[in-house]
Amino acid sequence: MSLSVVMVGSGNVATHISKRLNNQGVNILQVYSRTEESARLMAEKLSAEWTTDPKSLNSEADLYFLALKDSVLADFLVKSGLKNKLLVHCSGSLGISILSPYSNQYGVLYPLQTFSKSREINLEKIPIFIESSNAETEKKIFQLAKSISTSVNKATSSQRLQLHMAAVFACNFVNHMYTIAGEIMETSGFGFDYLEPLIRETCEKALRLHPREAQTGPAVRNDRNIIEKHLHTLEYDANLRLLYERLTQHISNFHKK
Repeated sequence: MSLSVVMVGSGNVATHISKRLNNQGVNILQVYSRTEESARLMAEKLSAEWTTDPKSLNSEADLYFLALKDSVLADFLVKSGLKNKLLVHCSGSLGISILSPYSNQYGVLYPLQTFSKSREINLEKIPIFIESSNAETEKKIFQLAKSISTSVNKATSSQRLQLHMAAVFACNFVNHMYTIAGEIMETSGFGFDYLEPLIRETCEKALRLHPREAQTGPAVRNDRNIIEKHLHTLEYDANLRLLYERLTQHISNFHKK
């Protein structure tokens, strides 16, 4: 692939995307990070230059991939002085318009996946959603996205926000439930690993059946005897008890439809 890229960011998403692009022959010219150590370590793996100064970005890149937290992106754009460059952010919750004051070539490349630096992941088939300012820019972003994954789709900013919210429910909230379940197991003298077969089967059923059809447990059956026992057991933690109560009520109401 002929595009040259400056990778802005060195976090979870930037780490995985830059590695994939590099493996696909994309020329990562430079890595930017706010901290010297993270910029240098990532750049060394990519045989790229690095900087911690937003004003010292390589000006020759074809594309600037902005993999920063939503809360700092606007400030970075102001400090960097980037103008009339091809700018692409990867946020699910930020609209495309945040880039419009800085260029007429801009867009979004949103990978619908959870990323952790410490865990290898195959990006070849993850869904990627793109949005662009014009047709010519779309061709370039599509080309970049296809070098990451075979599944590239178009989505507007409002659609992408919905996708991101769905991902929060399917991933972030679910993982927090695992955390709570793990603490309950530990309190009872058992390890989290005892839940592994249950977790695997739950995920498998959700993928093979419709999740609505896969729902089991006391809430969907409205088994008040079990529910009250659980609520009584959770009296030691008012917030957790309330969470259990609200989730139970939501499941029960949902399945009455």
